[in-house]
Amino acid sequence: MDYANATADWHLQSAPSLDDGRVQAGLVSDGALNIQKVNAIQNLTEGDMIDGLGLDEGFSIHLTIEVVESSNASRIGTMLFDGGTERRTATASSTANRQFIQDGETWQVVLEVHKGGRLNNDLQITEVMTRPSDGGPEWIEIYNPNDFAIALRGWSLNHTSSTIVSDHLFKSGVIAGKTTVVFTGDPSSQAVGNTSQVIDLGVEGFLGVGMVNGMSDGSGVLKLRYTQIDEARPYDMFRAEWGGDTGLFMVTGQSLAWDGISTASTSWYIEEIPTPGDA
Repeated sequence: MDYANATADWHLQSAPSLDDGRVQAGLVSDGALNIQKVNAIQNLTEGDMIDGLGLDEGFSIHLTIEVVESSNASRIGTMLFDGGTERRTATASSTANRQFIQDGETWQVVLEVHKGGRLNNDLQITEVMTRPSDGGPEWIEIYNPNDFAIALRGWSLNHTSSTIVSDHLFKSGVIAGKTTVVFTGDPSSQAVGNTSQVIDLGVEGFLGVGMVNGMSDGSGVLKLRYTQIDEARPYDMFRAEWGGDTGLFMVTGQSLAWDGISTASTSWYIEEIPTPGDA
């Protein structure tokens, strides 16, 4: 363990910095759950938590922190955290729980440890810009709907059109839980909205800026893919398509946005006023 760089204030660190180390995410201060640390779990991946607990390879976890009693009836059932691998995907499980009484409420922590199970990886493409105005960059907005952070290792982007075929495999990086990230062709000129994380794909040639097209603006398909550690074949996790038979034709300054309802092609629409970073 790297004690020289250890800190009890892990909750003040960013998701990328926490993913670089081993985090023993203690949540209790003076006998009570520390709500700042509970909120900061979204900066940890499930793998980070597994490593911090010292579990062997092949294990997965599910963590919930719920308000089970409160003087405020509307607070009962509130989930302060709910993330990790579902029990039904594992061959065997063990569960531990503990209750904390604080601030007039009872909070229950339940930790499930599973043998095996598929990690709950889920990312969503929420908006795509292929025809930027004023010489701006192309960009892709991606949202992590999970409470745990998601490591980008194993994820990839694929774009195809009649004239362009390109792929980008992520070898590093992490998206915090309940967080939006903007991937851009030029970070220096990228509007960021409310996102705190912008990732440069211009240097990789996947996204363009100005007159350089990384993605076809007439018609194309953008896929977000994931490859399990023990598998070679990537699986399409999310898809955005424009032009052709979709009826979705953008003019300069418009973007393609997802309505958040389903993954069907009918859930996409043309956004007149793009909002990068505000999924």
